[in-house]
Amino acid sequence: MSDEAKIAAGVYFDDFAESNWRDQKAGWPVVKSEFAIDRDEPNVLFASYVRGNYDGDALVLFEEGGKLFRVDGSHCSCCGLEGQWEPEETTAEALMHQLDNGLSYGVIGARKAKIRLATKAYLEAKDGLSIVKGGE
Repeated sequence: MSDEAKIAAGVYFDDFAESNWRDQKAGWPVVKSEFAIDRDEPNVLFASYVRGNYDGDALVLFEEGGKLFRVDGSHCSCCGLEGQWEPEETTAEALMHQLDNGLSYGVIGARKAKIRLATKAYLEAKDGLSIVKGGE
C-alpha cells in the first residue's frame, strides 16, 4: 500500500501525514526524516507525531516478522526525534492494557481510539482474535 493510501486509510496521522519542512513526502519519508533513520518501511499500523509550540511526541506501531513493535519518541524545544528510533517488541495485550488503564497524554491521549483500531486490525489479521474493549 502506498503512503498516500495509508494516509487515506488512517495509518499516518498529524505531522507524519503532512510533508515536513525538509520537503519530505508525507508518510514513511517523514518518519525516516524526523527519526533520522535509513531503513525500508516496515508494515506500519499506526504512526503519529504531535508537536506543540516547544515539544513533540511520536508513536509508531509496526509489524515485522510476525511480531508487533512500537517506537516512542519525544522532545523539548532544543532537539527533535533524531536518535530515538529504538523499536521495542510489544504485544497487542500490553498495548490494550496501556490504552485501558495507563496514562493518557501525548499521542496516546490524542489518538487512543485510532491506536485501538490499529491494534484490533493487527489482531484480526494475525489470528482472528479481538481483545478490544471499550466503545471509543
